[in-house]
This record gives sequence, C-alpha cells and structure tokens, in this order.
Amino acid sequence: LSLEWLRDAPDEVARNYLMNINGLGRKSVGCIMLLCLGKKEFPVDTNVGRICARWV
Repeated sequence: LSLEWLRDAPDEVARNYLMNINGLGRKSVGCIMLLCLGKKEFPVDTNVGRICARWV
C-alpha cells in the first residue's frame, strides 16, 4: 500500500483518506500528516486540547 500520492494531495483530501482507515483517529492522522507527509498540521490529543481550552 503506497501512500506517496498523499504528499501532493490537498490537505483535506489526505486527512479524509487517512481518517477512513480503520484504527486511525484525529491525532494519529495529524501525526502522519505532519511527520510523514510534511503537511502543516498540529496534532492535538485530549490533554493538549484541555490545556489549550483553558487559555481561550
């Protein structure tokens, strides 16, 4: 399974494709997009989200 085409795909297309893979959630997809695909992404888990919510 090659996912190389996702590097050139628009962010929304890449995100939607990855989210449809069983077992991947928002944070995993964010990490893949940031670290593997070189996309501008900010992966947020529940703890980061909780802390950020305090500042908003």
